[in-house]
Amino acid sequence: MITPQPNNHGCARVYFSFIVIIFAVAAYFAWQTGAFLRGSIRTEGIVTSFSTWNSAPNKWHNTPTFSFNDKSGKEVVVQSKVDISSIEAPIGRRVPVVYRSDQPENAVIAFVWPLWNKVIIPFAIGLLLAVPGILIWLGKKGIVNLKKGAT
Repeated sequence: MITPQPNNHGCARVYFSFIVIIFAVAAYFAWQTGAFLRGSIRTEGIVTSFSTWNSAPNKWHNTPTFSFNDKSGKEVVVQSKVDISSIEAPIGRRVPVVYRSDQPENAVIAFVWPLWNKVIIPFAIGLLLAVPGILIWLGKKGIVNLKKGAT
């Protein structure tokens, strides 16, 4: 008589499906950021002040306020939605700015983190989850030996 073997494939499918969803979120935000950049105007702004606030005990945020002149010459003042170090962009420093001509109030300082943080975070989480999952899968297939002390 054949005894049925336990099937753990359902867990693996859910795990890898979750990773695929995380990478899909990263891809969506990459597409969204790319679309924003393709239709944006680049200019230079000046950091005018910083707001420091906390969202939880011992969790402080440092967000700059910056100003720039839009295409029509009108001065626009924007409070950043993303933390930026006062060392990286001190008050009075000129910073690269990107904005949509129809929404200059949503301008972003054109540093890597403010532009790409919504892509970097899910991509990094996906990688952190994918690498152990792939190693375990390769170990079960016999391609990689994961046993302790194996050479």
